[in-house]
Amino acid sequence: MKKPKYVPVHDIRRELGLADHVCEILPAFHSLTGYDTVSFFSGYSKKTEWDIFLEHKSLLKDLGKFPTLSKQVIEDAERFICHIYKAPSENCNQARIKLFSQCHATETLPPSSDAAKFHIERANYQGKLSSPYNLASNSKGMQRACAV
Repeated sequence: MKKPKYVPVHDIRRELGLADHVCEILPAFHSLTGYDTVSFFSGYSKKTEWDIFLEHKSLLKDLGKFPTLSKQVIEDAERFICHIYKAPSENCNQARIKLFSQCHATETLPPSSDAAKFHIERANYQGKLSSPYNLASNSKGMQRACAV
């Protein structure tokens, strides 16, 4: 059996210079861009999506915080998905039309708005479960995951 590897996440966070508010959005980002129970966006790596996240993180600020999604949270997450596909639009359907009219292959198009909504709902649920505020206490008392 392999010995568990210690990864000093707090040092990585400090090295990257991530602020608390950014750290709190990470579960939502991770859930939306591909997780054990949430599919990923074909053709895009976490690195590419990370670069988009750093520029447009405010679009995910409320994803994974509440059990039900508001219309605004869905719209913001959809706009984030459009940025991943390099087709800034109000929704995925508009992005699909824009990219399709530029002769992009169908497998490179973003999901439809309906499919994106279901993806966002799964990501919201997973993000809520992964949120540092939702983690159970251990015998030593768990601190927020992002705390330095």
